[in-house]
Amino acid sequence: MKKATLKTIAATGAVSVPAGLLIGTTGFFLIFWLFMATGLAFLVLRLAVTTDPETGWNTRQPARLVFCGLLLALVVATGTLSVKDDLQQEEADRVVSKLEQYRRGKGHYPASLNGLSLQLRYIEPQYKVDSRGAQYRLQYIMDGWTISMYNSQTKKWEVND
Repeated sequence: MKKATLKTIAATGAVSVPAGLLIGTTGFFLIFWLFMATGLAFLVLRLAVTTDPETGWNTRQPARLVFCGLLLALVVATGTLSVKDDLQQEEADRVVSKLEQYRRGKGHYPASLNGLSLQLRYIEPQYKVDSRGAQYRLQYIMDGWTISMYNSQTKKWEVND
């Protein structure tokens, strides 16, 4: 097995960062973060073992601080995604509740969501009702490629990629 040198570590980091940016712009959000984190980790490792030739000062402490900052940013970003998912699901559940309330009052589901006076901020639901107004499907896009769908027959949400 070939031993990794500082040059190969730095080169890998220098390639991973732009590759992560490129992949991230095409919509592969998780892969983007993986490449970015890998590239930044390699660059931080490169900094961690660098000594300034003029002063002899070792850069380990600043590199550790940068690495901890990046780790904290990753944790915050992951937590933000979870909060967004929760807000979307709560809003979708309110739509379902309004639809059920409408059915209890009128005996059938509405032809569209327009008359329900919904104030939606986190989702743009797609709603399909059968011709008799007896059952419906409600769905919304969660994160660009994942769809959450509700079936009024089963009264359950399903998540599909």
